[in-house]
Parts: sequence; C-alpha cells; structure tokens
Amino acid sequence: MCRINSNSSLLGFKGTEDLGGGTKATVQYGLDPRKLARDQAVGFTSDETFVGLAGNMGNLRLGSPNSIGLTTFGASTPFGTGIGGGYAHNHVGHTSNIRYAKSARYDSPSFSGLTVSLLKAEGSNTTVAATSVATASDIITTGGDRTEIGLAYTNGPLNIAYANVKLAKYSTEKERSANTLAANYNLGATTLYAGMTSGDLLSDTTAGTTQKGANIAVKHTMGKIDLLAGYSKRKDTGADAQKVTGLRADYNFSKTTATYVGYEAFKGATTAADQKLVSIGLRKSF
Repeated sequence: MCRINSNSSLLGFKGTEDLGGGTKATVQYGLDPRKLARDQAVGFTSDETFVGLAGNMGNLRLGSPNSIGLTTFGASTPFGTGIGGGYAHNHVGHTSNIRYAKSARYDSPSFSGLTVSLLKAEGSNTTVAATSVATASDIITTGGDRTEIGLAYTNGPLNIAYANVKLAKYSTEKERSANTLAANYNLGATTLYAGMTSGDLLSDTTAGTTQKGANIAVKHTMGKIDLLAGYSKRKDTGADAQKVTGLRADYNFSKTTATYVGYEAFKGATTAADQKLVSIGLRKSF
C-alpha cells in the first residue's frame, strides 16, 4: 500500500466453494507487484491472504486478513491508504496496522445494521505486513499478542465504526491499547467523513507515551469527476503535532478506469520531517 499512489496495486486470486446450507468456503491470495519488483527476498505474499468460512453465522478468515483497525479507518476518509488520507503518517504502526501474519478474524452477521468483529494475532514471532512512509517492503515486528475488537453500524446514509487495538504485555514491553472512531454520512453528491483516535502510542514499546488525533474529509461528485479534500492531525505526549493535508481529483472514464491527480502536504513533529508530494496517474481495476 504505497503512499505515493492514488490507490493500492494488487493482483488478487479469489475462490469460493458452496458447502450447502448457506455456507461457503473462501480463499484469497494477494500479491503486490511493486513489492515483488523491489525485494524478491521478502517473499511473494504482501497483501490480504486467507482461507475462511462465510455464511449465516458470519465470516471467519484465517491467515492475514485486513485488520479491524484498517477497515475502521476506511470509514473516516475517501482517500484510503493513498496520499492525502494520513494513514501512513498518523495511523499505521501508531494506532493500528494493515494486517498480521498468523491471525484470525471473525465478523458477525448484521443485526439491524450492527456488526461485531474480533481479531486475534499470535505474538512473539508475529510479523505485521504494513507499509511505512518510505518503502513498500517494510515489515514491522512485535513481541506481544494483538487483539482487535470492532463495532460497525450502518443505517441508510450513515456509517459508524469503532476499533480497539490491544497489545499484550511481552518481556519488557508494557501493555498498550488504542482506539479509533470513524464515521461518514452521504448527502447525495457529497459525503462527509470524520474520525478520531486516542490511547497509547502503539509504536512506543517502553515509555507511557499517549496519542490523540482527529481527521476530517469530504468527497464531492460532479458527473464523472470526484473531488476529495482532507485534513489529519496526531499529537503524541511531549511532541509537537504532525498534520497531513490532502487534495485529489479523479476523472472516472468508467467504473473500473480513472485518471487522477493528488497532492499531500505533511507537516512533521520536526521541520526536517516535512514533505510535499504530488501524484498523477491512471488507475485500472477489474
């Protein structure tokens, strides 16, 4: 999920088998072609990969499904993990991660619009398949087990999501926990987004550093054109706030093909970390 692109690049292989009684077996294997080109030694799998069962009792995925923290963040912005949304700077590794190896995720059926989710990731040798600001092949490691709990509610134009990410105590690492709350509301041609985070800074393994953040965004559609604007901020204990301002315009030739131009201004906790990025490209999905 490289932050210099409008959207993630992915080659995905999916399969289902009808087991009867409303239940099906699922399998997915995802490849990031940019990662393969950069670092063959890392391995072929760098995206969502799992086997599972889905049906009337919910959806169970085993392997490295997307984290609850990631899907909750997605409800707070139209930018996804691309430039402008602030995920790479203000969320990944700090309040959530993209996915975990050796993890299991369960999502309940919807009860009057409410869905409950639970994810458990094995600790000690767990590797977190996540992308940093600079490269598309970084691996983040952690010693403690991770537990994620999520709630999502949908009612017409309103979507609300909540996630709690908890790292278990391990060796000299203290127990840490962070929360994400996200929402969006569709007004027709315009959708409004908002989110907030609070709790421990998950990337701090020793000191009791806490973080607090917020983000807002808007998406407006005019015919084939989508206009996006957003602002994200996070402040850690004892440090200056870091901020992300994002703008993007998409021209949709069809449902699967679009061209885009995007801009991101990142103001870091120190001046040396400040960045400005522009992306221009063509996006194709199948």
